[in-house]
Amino acid sequence: MKKMMIIGLTLLTTASFAQKNNTTNAAMSWKAYQSSKNSGNMEMAEKELLEAVNFISKSAAHESTQNDPKTLMYKGKIYCEAAVVGAEAKTEALKALGNKETSKEGLAAFKKSAKNDSKGKYSSDIKDYCAIARGNNYNSAVKMYEAKNYENSMGSFLTSAAYGEAMGLTDTVAIYYGGIAAIKSENYEQALTAFTRTSKLGFELPSSSSYLAEAYTKLDRVADGEKVLSGLLESHPGNKDIMISLINLYLGSGKKMEAEKVLSDAIALDPSNKELHYVVGTIYEGQERYEDAEKSYKKVLEIDPNYSNALLGLGAVYFNKAANLNGKINGLSLGDPNEEVYRTEMTESFKKALPYLEKANELTPNNAEIIGSLRQAYYKTGDMEKAKAMKVLLDGLK
Repeated sequence: MKKMMIIGLTLLTTASFAQKNNTTNAAMSWKAYQSSKNSGNMEMAEKELLEAVNFISKSAAHESTQNDPKTLMYKGKIYCEAAVVGAEAKTEALKALGNKETSKEGLAAFKKSAKNDSKGKYSSDIKDYCAIARGNNYNSAVKMYEAKNYENSMGSFLTSAAYGEAMGLTDTVAIYYGGIAAIKSENYEQALTAFTRTSKLGFELPSSSSYLAEAYTKLDRVADGEKVLSGLLESHPGNKDIMISLINLYLGSGKKMEAEKVLSDAIALDPSNKELHYVVGTIYEGQERYEDAEKSYKKVLEIDPNYSNALLGLGAVYFNKAANLNGKINGLSLGDPNEEVYRTEMTESFKKALPYLEKANELTPNNAEIIGSLRQAYYKTGDMEKAKAMKVLLDGLK
């Protein structure tokens, strides 16, 4: 029995030694690869990198060395390199490794090495490699973004962030810009992941939460978006930027009542915010709650008398009230006594609309919507000369 145990121990030790030898061979192949790459001999470099992959794969898979920090450190370097070089390799076996999965496996190995390396013996090796890869990916991402190659820019920004994580850093800048590139390339799932992280970390909250709401809306996951943004609001109570993102989510999905409630809370926190009052006005106007819309638009103009959108909005409220009255007149029977009452009210509403529409026209000239509304208002109030002038302007815009 004792003899059998000794033999078993010898076999175990021999197997362990063999795996450590694989790690050593991987390290030697790695160094040879670097030398060939630096000298420009990519044919030899590919061969040596593939050898390194084969050696490290064996030791990383064996139970005796799979948790060894040195083995994991080399696996990280070799796999991350294989993912990059493999993308353009001529060697088919190496080309098969040129993908995101290989890169993910390499980055995971770096993290595991750092976790298992209690003495920090290999931490500088990992940080040095990752720092270079991180910088290269970030610079590449910026260039591709400037060239409007948003999909590849997204990948490089997020890869840069992943290398930062392998170094123990959270690169919110790279994650944020990776998210923007994802939005621009219409990769809303990636945008969702990126902006969920930056929003939770409180980074660039006005735009992070706004982009997050946009991603949820585009993916038709409004309920999920509401849950996440409401959770963010609980984590950052009273944060107006998150409120606005939640409002935009509701408005984008037609949930005007829900938007109105959050708007009321936001206005209570920031009563002098003209944008909030304006959005409330548009909601009321859309619901044909013209008196409420009138109050909201007037509040905007108290804050900023030259806010052209609110001027147009208030003019539109009076114009629409007049148009509704005109519809009632058209529906009356001949000789109905209400016609005169409605006609007087209609004319007064058109007259009320005029000063706001005129000022909006001064501030925003050549706007077909404003000019068209002015033309009808002048016509309905009997100012035919100005109505004709508006028609000339309108025809000139066609």
